[in-house]
Amino acid sequence: MNTRVVNWFGMLMSLSVLAMLGMLASPSPAAASFPGSNGRVVFVGLYGYLYSMNPDGSGLRTLRRNDGDSWPVWSPDGGRIAFSGGSDGDTLMVMNADGSGAHSLGFGGTPAWSPDGATIVFANGGLWAIGADGSGLSQLTSTPDGEPAWSPDGGSIVFSRFDSDTGQDHLWKMDAAGGNQTQLTDDALSDLNAEWSPDGTRIVFERSDRSGKSQIVVMNPDGTSQSTLTSVGQNANPAWSPNGALIGFYSTRGSGLWTMHPDGSSQSRVTTTRAAREFDWQASNLTLRASAQLISFGRSVTVTAHLPAHATTANPTVSIYRTPLGGSRTLVASGPVNGAGDFAVTTAPGKRTSFTATWSGDAGHPAGGTSPAVDVRVRALVSGHMTGAYAAAGRYRLYHYSASCPTHGTHCPLYAVAVRPNHAGKRVYFTIEIRYSGGWHAAGSFPGRLNRRSRVTQRLIYGSAAIIGLPTRVRVRFAGDADHVGARSPWAYFKVTS
Repeated sequence: MNTRVVNWFGMLMSLSVLAMLGMLASPSPAAASFPGSNGRVVFVGLYGYLYSMNPDGSGLRTLRRNDGDSWPVWSPDGGRIAFSGGSDGDTLMVMNADGSGAHSLGFGGTPAWSPDGATIVFANGGLWAIGADGSGLSQLTSTPDGEPAWSPDGGSIVFSRFDSDTGQDHLWKMDAAGGNQTQLTDDALSDLNAEWSPDGTRIVFERSDRSGKSQIVVMNPDGTSQSTLTSVGQNANPAWSPNGALIGFYSTRGSGLWTMHPDGSSQSRVTTTRAAREFDWQASNLTLRASAQLISFGRSVTVTAHLPAHATTANPTVSIYRTPLGGSRTLVASGPVNGAGDFAVTTAPGKRTSFTATWSGDAGHPAGGTSPAVDVRVRALVSGHMTGAYAAAGRYRLYHYSASCPTHGTHCPLYAVAVRPNHAGKRVYFTIEIRYSGGWHAAGSFPGRLNRRSRVTQRLIYGSAAIIGLPTRVRVRFAGDADHVGARSPWAYFKVTS
């Protein structure tokens, strides 16, 4: 008989299953894969941190550096992630898709979203439901049930229930209010971690024997037509792709994300991400792209939202928002997508800005969609020019030699600098080079500080009359800050004459 323990949430889980996964933590998340295009994959990875990545393993991002986090699941609009978190992993939490804005909804864990994104069902000595905003707490079951998964149509919740007589977990189904509880599986083995297909016609789950060896099984929503999909190694954490074409899973055959077709064919490892487990696949109902990821201050960027469901939806309107670094989110524009499903706006962000797009959805997508954020960085403009010259010869500005320059710092060549936008009080860094022996050679570097108008005029003090006739050039660099990417000016050329 498997060893059983009760965790903080009052849910029962098999230590042998955990040993199979190579970790002492909660089982993998159970949820619905909401319909849409295949977006990013969220998972628990190295050090027990939360990460997301593209399905091919590219674009890896660390979302949370807290080894107590588990069970990450995407909201149906793709804009938020619910998870079990806190110092002991005993807190129901929600954060934005980029890991920002994490906040607690109270004690509990193993969350699953409703298809409209308004409610989260979770386990805490039974199954409970709570509004995604933390309101409206209600109890659905009073037995130690766990791992809920909401059907894509919102009508049913499948979950695991421990049978104390057999020492095994079985899958049950109930309506969204907790009524009509019906047992779906009655196998001699433990059935855990169910997930609905995006069209709601199939349920995938893992089946674990008494030694802890798990395989992935698929069945109809009424428990019939059960079919085992895997047999080699130990396989767990099934996660249906939003387009319904693939099932992602964990396998002891190799680290990373594995995928297969819903009939079990074409099993392959698609990433080698170390220690990756507890996968959940983002439904991408709205995407966003920018014409450039880096622009110069004062320049514009075109941001384009794409609605994959444009050909069939009765609601073609999308909205694009901007959030300047450290600022508040504001609407840029709203409007219907064109025949290709695109809606574009052109704007000139003054500083580093994050853009997102939203779609309020339709009957088939009640939660709508929120695009992944697109970050546009803005490079500062740095200019410098020689001033006070008596003449010019080609690209060189000419200055008379003055003995008071090396001795008193007066009557020296002047170099005027400006940085846009205003960075009053920030430092800039000057570099001077002199040409001799067929090449340019460093002659000095030094800092300066911008005045309240974000300008500074620097005296270029030479050391002796040896400077006479030597081609000289100077430029200035602004290192940048959180708001703006640094930049440097073009070279400004001058000569000191007799």
